[in-house]
Amino acid sequence: MYASFSKSVQKATDTLMRKYSWDNTFEPSATSEKGGRTIIMQHEDRLYSQVGATYKIVEHHKLIFNYVFDYLKNTTFNQLEEEKKNVPPAKMTKQILSMAYQQEFFNKHWTNIFFAKYYQVGLQKMVFDPVTRTDNPAKDNFSSWGYGFATTVKITKGLGIKGSFERSYRLVEPQEIFGDGVAVTSNMNLKPETSNNVNVGLYYGHHWGQHAFRIEGAGYIRDTKDFIYTVPNLYNSTFKYENLSNIFTRGLEGEISYQYKRLLNVLMNVSYNKAYDNTKFANNSDDVVSATYKKDVPNQPWLFGNVNVSLGKDDWFQKDSRIELYYGLQMTEWFYKNWKSYGNPRNIPIIPRQTLHNIGISYSMKNGRYNLAFDVSNVGDALAYDNFKLQKQGRAFYLKFRYLLK
Repeated sequence: MYASFSKSVQKATDTLMRKYSWDNTFEPSATSEKGGRTIIMQHEDRLYSQVGATYKIVEHHKLIFNYVFDYLKNTTFNQLEEEKKNVPPAKMTKQILSMAYQQEFFNKHWTNIFFAKYYQVGLQKMVFDPVTRTDNPAKDNFSSWGYGFATTVKITKGLGIKGSFERSYRLVEPQEIFGDGVAVTSNMNLKPETSNNVNVGLYYGHHWGQHAFRIEGAGYIRDTKDFIYTVPNLYNSTFKYENLSNIFTRGLEGEISYQYKRLLNVLMNVSYNKAYDNTKFANNSDDVVSATYKKDVPNQPWLFGNVNVSLGKDDWFQKDSRIELYYGLQMTEWFYKNWKSYGNPRNIPIIPRQTLHNIGISYSMKNGRYNLAFDVSNVGDALAYDNFKLQKQGRAFYLKFRYLLK
């Protein structure tokens, strides 16, 4: 059982008629960064709780129950024009009830799980009426069942295969529907995703002496309705989330890990994710083929990977301490910034390949109770972008201290 309650307040001030650069220089402008003078206040109250239970029917057969309740109240307004007391809050309630039956055969070499999930979302929001040109309160509710199964077969002690099928729903997140008051604008008409997912994987692990090795690979296909994706606003560097009617995705994932004692850890992974628009006819017509049909979904990397290496030593300077050095490599292959079918085919905007290197050192004492870490991200100060080609920060330094309460 778990429960939490939080209150947060975010403030975004954009009142100067200037356009800023990364180095803090600016030029005078007829508008502010976001187009108009604003002081956006966003107040959020959130209650999240989760409870789970397991019931053993007989040996190797059990039932698993889980319930998630998530309530959020959001009040967003421009402090230059409104007061909080005069702004009706938007509210969202999400509930997920899941039930599963697990069975094990052949001394746990074959495990099956059959499950069902009930999804429910209640939304209370303000909707603009173009006739009266006022915002009016409205309620929107969604509920449906998802289901699926997963199976794992251990062929040998270290070798196994696994597979699953799931009819699932991805419920909208608060930031996707309410925005964040700064870079993400709200979309109160956003709908949950519906998808059919098939996954098949293979894994192998082996231990010899003080060495441990594991390799894992998987492939998946996903047929998604009302796919949630990001759409940029080219005029003020913001974006919002919208739905695409039908997206088909094929993907592969692989991971290799190696460990020697507590001295050396190496982890490498790579992902291939090919998503394209599978909506043949545009605007619900029967004969007008969509310009984006069978084209790659933009603003989404299709090939990316990571390499992480760490070297550590226990009790080097004092008892119950550990020092660790680590290195990380992040690689993202180029991908489309806009739909491939729009614009000049010889000059389609892309986000270029990005290769970033990170290093760091950490030192812990008293079995991890005190932790001090120094990190350097993007050591080579390479150009880095987000999924809309907005430039990220270059080389950065971080000093962190953590104290673990007992």
